[in-house]
Amino acid sequence: MRSTGLICAVAAMAGALGAVSVGSAEAAVPGGCTSRGNYHAGATSAYNSSVYGARARIEYNNPDLCGSDTNGGSASVVWSMVTAHSATYPSNSSRNGWAQSGYGQFAQAQGFSASGFHVFTQYTLKCKNTGTCPGSVVRTKFGGTVTVTHYYENYVRASDGRIHMGVDGTQLDATNYNPAGDWDSDYAGQFAGEVIHPQSDVPGTSSDVTTFDHIQKYSAGGAINFFANIDVVTSSYSRHRRAETSPSSGGEGLSVWTSPVSSF
Repeated sequence: MRSTGLICAVAAMAGALGAVSVGSAEAAVPGGCTSRGNYHAGATSAYNSSVYGARARIEYNNPDLCGSDTNGGSASVVWSMVTAHSATYPSNSSRNGWAQSGYGQFAQAQGFSASGFHVFTQYTLKCKNTGTCPGSVVRTKFGGTVTVTHYYENYVRASDGRIHMGVDGTQLDATNYNPAGDWDSDYAGQFAGEVIHPQSDVPGTSSDVTTFDHIQKYSAGGAINFFANIDVVTSSYSRHRRAETSPSSGGEGLSVWTSPVSSF
């Protein structure tokens, strides 16, 4: 997953397809929210110059947060993302760029501009590559609520070179610059559940995991094909689980969930 967290910049993200059944979320670990950071469970493709975008169809599940789900200051999200190393500082992961879309539960506090369950988009600003941003290094946009499964996509549009982020083919945002020259030419697709406190749950439970299928990449001309391979990455905490799957849609799939609920 990306090493610099989506919400570690204290901002959030974006999302919209077919109905699925909704499982009840396991209660988050009691005792409040501690150790704010970037905790995730998911998978990544290899970095390759043939990757111009990434998308996945992600099942809806509503996670539980440590503290209040509306004003406790935590958040739990799932997303698809395209990312690249900095062209100027390729070995410095803090300069990596990304554009992502997904959904999540946000609790209004500690910098969040909204509360509740929302789709979102987020991308890194051009100034992040050189470390010259005067404030936040990301732009985050909240969308409407979500209760069903959707495709979340992020891809370079040939006509303007910018990365367009959206849900089910409907654009929600786009980078305000062409990343060519700021981002390295090798892109990767990444897919994950993520929380900003380890006591919060990633969406999904052991009895109703959150599924990712149609895990695909975009070519330079906009064609969409399955990634030949994705690899799960080490979860930040063992209770935040992830596993590769073989979905009926073809290609590779991913499941994320929280189990067990236990005290820290």
